[in-house]
Amino acid sequence: MLQRKFLEMYDFMVFGYYAAAIGRAFFPSGNPFVFVDVAFDDVWSGISDAAPWSLVLGAYTDRHGRRAGLLLTLG
Repeated sequence: MLQRKFLEMYDFMVFGYYAAAIGRAFFPSGNPFVFVDVAFDDVWSGISDAAPWSLVLGAYTDRHGRRAGLLLTLG
């Protein structure tokens, strides 16, 4: 569990480090603040949405089994 969390935080750190380049590539705008802000908003949504959905998916998987939980995430 700790290794998974470490890798997830590492992923967010790398994304944050390259936020300006990612913002320029995927969210072109004449204002540099806009593409960096949009890129960081993308990171924040990934961080803030992970915990609630993991609780929901964990409860579903406890009731219906691992296979059903995996199929739910793939579908």
